[in-house]
Amino acid sequence: MARPDTWSDRRRPGKLQHHSARGNMPRNAGDFTRGSQLITHEFLMWFASARLPFLVWFFTFLAVLSVVLALRLHEHEIQMIGMRIYAAGWQFMEFSNAKVINLTLPSGEVIPAPIGMVASHPDVVVAWERMMRAIWGSLFISLFVAVPIAVWFVDFSRRRG
Repeated sequence: MARPDTWSDRRRPGKLQHHSARGNMPRNAGDFTRGSQLITHEFLMWFASARLPFLVWFFTFLAVLSVVLALRLHEHEIQMIGMRIYAAGWQFMEFSNAKVINLTLPSGEVIPAPIGMVASHPDVVVAWERMMRAIWGSLFISLFVAVPIAVWFVDFSRRRG
């Protein structure tokens, strides 16, 4: 029986040599018995390295979007956007479009409105357009920040090995 600090290619036993100094190499780490194991290992390693640039972009996008929405939207616009999302969910579930809800306008006036017309109310349309412009602007800014970081990361990864 082989000791845990040796490997065997079934002909000659040998000592594990680990030249990269990144920790202990597990026994038979490179001994794949099926091609699917090799393919799975290859893809998992690639996804592990490709995930970081996407995470950098995503969190940059969230940070920029949070700042932009906090600076651009007023409280009543946030309420209008929330009502539009609520109405979209209501219609997605195919509930009655005739349900009457109270829609609070920026002036403070409360109007009863059927939920089917919330998305077409002028104040809701203005608030939604402001939010969509904020999303597109945040996407552009986050790409402008994340792409150079991703290029640097890929270059650094190639040099590191």
